[in-house]
Amino acid sequence: MLRRLSGFCVLFAILALVGCGGKPFVSPEAALETYVEAYNAMDKQAMARCGNDVDVRNLFRTTEEDILGEDTYVPVKAIKFKIVSVNQRPRANIANYYLTEDAWIEAEFRSLDDPKFRKVATVRLVNRTHSFYMEEPHWQLVPSAGD
Repeated sequence: MLRRLSGFCVLFAILALVGCGGKPFVSPEAALETYVEAYNAMDKQAMARCGNDVDVRNLFRTTEEDILGEDTYVPVKAIKFKIVSVNQRPRANIANYYLTEDAWIEAEFRSLDDPKFRKVATVRLVNRTHSFYMEEPHWQLVPSAGD
């Protein structure tokens, strides 16, 4: 019984530490790719595991006028992207025994369903790894402004 319980605890700890998509990602590009795949599949749980996706989700919509002339937001489906540039660098300080690394990915987003949709935007990702434990990197999407 104790062996089964300890195995469950180890499995739970592994699942709690992994990032977006249920497995650690060694690159910010892989985390962004997993988020876009989850968005296209409308898997909100997988998108939430990828981090704070509010800013990114706002990229994937267009503005149209309704009958009353008011702006309405229409989500765009079948997103694909091409990476333009990646700016990745560690932070200068260690906070609470965590090493933090930031990455900004500039990407061109297009839609297979809407040929007029094209946006070039910068998405911010953060990787926090514990300084004492050997962990694989796990990148998370975060808002562009703030910590």
